[in-house]
Amino acid sequence: RFLYLRHKRNDERKRKKMFDSVEDIQRASREEIVQYLEGWGCACYDCESTSLLKEAAKDIFETEGC
Repeated sequence: RFLYLRHKRNDERKRKKMFDSVEDIQRASREEIVQYLEGWGCACYDCESTSLLKEAAKDIFETEGC
């Protein structure tokens, strides 16, 4: 349990540092966007376009501020 909590806390730190601006999201690869969204608990599917995933990432970034 301790390792899980420590690992989760480290993931939160990484997630919050992943993008500094909406422009960073626009330049990011699909893999980076998926990693970011999954870090926030979103499910990402192959059938979803990269532009749709980037819009979702921008919404989260603007709402959560990170």
